[in-house]
Amino acid sequence: HAVAHECDLALLCIDEAQDFYAGISPLEFGGVPHLRDGVVVVGYPDGGDSLCVTSGVVSRIELQRYTHSGANLLSLQIDAAINPGNSGGPAFDGSGRVVGVAFQNAPDAQSIGYVIPTPVITHFLRDIRLNSGRYLGFPSIGVICQHTENPQLRERLGLDAQGGGILVRGVHPLARGLGADGAPLPGDWLRPDDVLMTICGVDIASDGTCEVNSQERVSFAHLVQMKFPGDTCPIRVVRAGAAVDLEVPTQRLERLVPDTVYDEDPSYFVYGGLVFMPLTMGYLHEYGEDWYEEAPRALVDLWETGQVSEAGEQVALLARVLAAKDTVGYQFLAERRVLSVNGERVRNFAHLFAMVRSAAAHAADLPFVDISLESPGGDCALALKHESAAAVDDEVRHTYRIPQMASDDLLELLEAEGEALGPDWAIAAPQRGRNAALAQRGRTRGGRVRGPAAAPRGKESD
Repeated sequence: HAVAHECDLALLCIDEAQDFYAGISPLEFGGVPHLRDGVVVVGYPDGGDSLCVTSGVVSRIELQRYTHSGANLLSLQIDAAINPGNSGGPAFDGSGRVVGVAFQNAPDAQSIGYVIPTPVITHFLRDIRLNSGRYLGFPSIGVICQHTENPQLRERLGLDAQGGGILVRGVHPLARGLGADGAPLPGDWLRPDDVLMTICGVDIASDGTCEVNSQERVSFAHLVQMKFPGDTCPIRVVRAGAAVDLEVPTQRLERLVPDTVYDEDPSYFVYGGLVFMPLTMGYLHEYGEDWYEEAPRALVDLWETGQVSEAGEQVALLARVLAAKDTVGYQFLAERRVLSVNGERVRNFAHLFAMVRSAAAHAADLPFVDISLESPGGDCALALKHESAAAVDDEVRHTYRIPQMASDDLLELLEAEGEALGPDWAIAAPQRGRNAALAQRGRTRGGRVRGPAAAPRGKESD
């Protein structure tokens, strides 16, 4: 019925539900337990076929990285055994109420398992109920903050020596309250140098934590995540020495380089012997277990610190240069971000595809397509001659046995526009053949593997 990869949950609908639920009593949700509270985990892990019950205590409550998606959400760490096969099994408190769902463990440690707590589960269920079965996800206010424990900094900011508050040192480009033309948008927006004092009426400590269940403290981000995209979040800030109450909009702020891609095959296209792709975590993981060290530093930096500056922005790469007579000397330009085509900035991968197609269609007026690639010390220049691109693509197609010169998602866009596609379709020679390509592409689709492009590093999940 609904899938939320972000929080590793899904809602199933049962056919003939009346018979399925006969004689079954629903379980009751509990709240967030306290540290050292006992928990019991039920599931069917490896090692047998019957129901397995393990017990332990809650050892940590904090925002953790969810391995399946890379999102940082509230999680319970417990010392009860959670093994492959346990995922999806309930965790009960001492009163028999469900306090979470088991979902991952720490593979290199003992007695460290993780449970999705009920606030995250109920948020997921409310989300799909409010949006007619569609999942929107967890929102953000788009700020980067700094702790304010240092007494000199607190004095400089005009804060009480023993009080709370956390300094906003940066605001996401899409959360600054500015339109595309730079004009201010209506509503309240946070600014650099604001000090967040309370969120939703909850005090924020100088280390950025807030109270969750009268005893434990977690990052203030949890308060924002319990909102829904489009909601406003009541926030009190100290701005220029004065207290100001704001109603800050919350929104989904996607990463410039997505951590995971689900239910999609990788996008690509080939032109003039050059392979272009979007940058994703799956691409970086192709460098192996030590991808963080082995992948090009510029691409890792884009994943780590890159920010979306406009809606729909995406990093497009020259992923590979295929060996051919006309690509000689371009090999060292691979694995770089494509910045512009014929002087026009590339907004995302689909935009790059459209610009290269447009340039090829106007080859009589512009015999070359000029591509600018990001490089330290100055951008690299790359020129492709349309006149020879078709021959180069024919050569690399046969040399590397490439079944199609663009991914299915791009070809489906062309079909929607009414373009005739043949089995040998390429940007440089778009009119070869007719829709016989559909049968060819149907054969290639049969071998698809649906799921994330690559599993993120970290704790394992089954």
